[in-house]
Amino acid sequence: MIEGYTVREESFRSKRHTVYRGVRDSDQAPVIIKALLEGITTEEDVAAVRQGFDRLSKLPVNGALRPIGIVSDANGLNLILEDRGG
Repeated sequence: MIEGYTVREESFRSKRHTVYRGVRDSDQAPVIIKALLEGITTEEDVAAVRQGFDRLSKLPVNGALRPIGIVSDANGLNLILEDRGG
């Protein structure tokens, strides 16, 4: 699905995206992947992924999910977040 990550389970699905739990292949760190759905991705969806990354990167709140990065695949951009097991 997304190079460098292994999906373990689907956690949530909406009309525009799916949220998965998985691991980063390089170190087995747990991650959350917010992936856009195939075939319905718009420019607005891609912009929302980028904005989500930017906003989360700037949050000075302890306990907030920290973004790891944005990864491209055939469907567009995927927001990768640390998974604290909640």
